[in-house]
Amino acid sequence: MSSLELGSLVKMNGAFAVVVGVPGDAGVPDDHVALFYGTNEEGSPDIWTVPMGYPSPLPSPIEFFRH
Repeated sequence: MSSLELGSLVKMNGAFAVVVGVPGDAGVPDDHVALFYGTNEEGSPDIWTVPMGYPSPLPSPIEFFRH
C-alpha cells in the first residue's frame, strides 16, 4: 500500500501536483495514481496517470501554510 492518497501533495519532474485518483478509481490503472497539475491554456484540467512509485510525496499542506 502506498502512502499516496486522494488529496496528497506530490512532486514529479520538478512540478507540484495533487493526487486525484488511486488504483480502483475509474480510469486509473493498477499501481498508478492520477495527478492533477492545474489547467492548460484552454482551461481544461491537466491530469495524468503515472506509476505509483514515480511521484515524491510532500509534507501536508499545513506545513507549507504561512500567515
